[in-house]
Amino acid sequence: MLLEEFISHLEYEDINYVIDLYQVYPKDLVEVIDKDKHLVVYFGYPHLSPEEKLVYVKKYSREKDWTRNTSDKEMLKILKLFIAENQMMYRECKEVGYKFFDTGNEFLKKLEKAVEHIHKEIEI
Repeated sequence: MLLEEFISHLEYEDINYVIDLYQVYPKDLVEVIDKDKHLVVYFGYPHLSPEEKLVYVKKYSREKDWTRNTSDKEMLKILKLFIAENQMMYRECKEVGYKFFDTGNEFLKKLEKAVEHIHKEIEI
């Protein structure tokens, strides 16, 4: 697996790192990550409806975002899939013991909690 090779190289080089990957599910990641060496956290919005998420997408979209050229009807279809993926990741995190931060509401507050958790876990 490419991710496993990448992590192995980073460990060999003794480099601290953050991997930001959306499509790596917890059940897949647990197969290649040593919990004693690595801290894994997930972020998502498993409890929002597509309509709620669409409000946020529109509010925070930038001028060149692809979402600006996508109809609401199409965006709702896409968001329904994204939310289903988030729900699966949320469930899998519980199953494998990874921390999941629901950033669907109070985004900045949840990020602060995540930073506190990370600092505590890596003893900063």
